[in-house]
Amino acid sequence: MQKLFILFLLAITVLVSAQEQEKYVDYSYSEGTLEKTDKFKQGMGRYDGYTVPLNKGESLYLSLYSESFKPSLILVSPKGDIFKEVQYHGNDFLNLNTKIPESGDWVLYIVGDKNAEGQYVYQIAFASESMSIHPDSGDVCGAVKYLLLHSNAYNVFLQGDENIYLFPGSVEAYLDGNDASYNNVFARTNDEREAELVFTNYKLLIDECLSDKWKRTSRTWSENEDGYKVKYVEFARATKTDSYRITLQLSDYRELNEEGKPGFSVELQVLKVL
Repeated sequence: MQKLFILFLLAITVLVSAQEQEKYVDYSYSEGTLEKTDKFKQGMGRYDGYTVPLNKGESLYLSLYSESFKPSLILVSPKGDIFKEVQYHGNDFLNLNTKIPESGDWVLYIVGDKNAEGQYVYQIAFASESMSIHPDSGDVCGAVKYLLLHSNAYNVFLQGDENIYLFPGSVEAYLDGNDASYNNVFARTNDEREAELVFTNYKLLIDECLSDKWKRTSRTWSENEDGYKVKYVEFARATKTDSYRITLQLSDYRELNEEGKPGFSVELQVLKVL
């Protein structure tokens, strides 16, 4: 029997004010099973179907994995047309990242061949159209909220140089594949005073952006396991379902004596804790 579920993915707004609830990024992780009793369609295969309500302009990300069979993904529009299809090509994960052109009930099919059966896992994330627009230059609080919302979906919509957000005047920004965190390097310099000034400035700005529900933790200079000194301020918050962490760190590399390496760096990390 075909499984047809309606996915109600509720916008996570606990981190933003009521005036900004039109900005959202959502994420859901689910498991399913393809069974012998599921429907089979000639030319398509055995499949499970999921109805997903989507709005025009939203970004959609899908990821599918199975150790039991070779899956394919098919996304069908409200009019019944195949909009996107991703075939198995020996990849560990099947990924689909797209913009939605019309509002309505879309259908996601997870497909195997006529003999396919077994478990699979899939992730689905979507973001409002407004979340594809970077915050205004100099709006630190807007940037912090923007990054926290994207962390809901482990930054899948920030992947790629054209999508990553860079704070004005910063050296670089990147995503860490180990923990799915967003990282921004504000400064790399040999000037200790400059590094301290950048660190203090952003510490105060970020602190002003966050409510009292965020726990503040500071650490003075100490040597880490890699042999250089660090100090940092950390902001942490736990909701009923998730935990978030923002860390601003000042690093002193001078004792490493590495040629060409700046003496100091100031870096920001934003992540939803895995």
